[in-house]
Amino acid sequence: MKTRLPLFIFLLAVSFSFTGCAYMLNAMIFPNLCTRCMVIDHFGEIIYDFQECGGSNSDLEESAKVAAYDLSRESDLCQYTVTCESWTQEVVEE
Repeated sequence: MKTRLPLFIFLLAVSFSFTGCAYMLNAMIFPNLCTRCMVIDHFGEIIYDFQECGGSNSDLEESAKVAAYDLSRESDLCQYTVTCESWTQEVVEE
């Protein structure tokens, strides 16, 4: 039992470091990459609109899917769709 606690702490630290590394990697390598994900109902109305640029867009699609799943818990599971698009934002030089 005592040997499993350090292993658990090590695995927990490694998992947190990978999440932080993905954010930093996106911010450094793709600072102008923007992503927009929308949760759309079957009528075509946009329920949620997520839009981020740089490192903030690393888990954007997953956040939109979670929001769609949370909405569908009270109704039909196939009622909502998630669509995402990405683009590169131009740098404004001053």
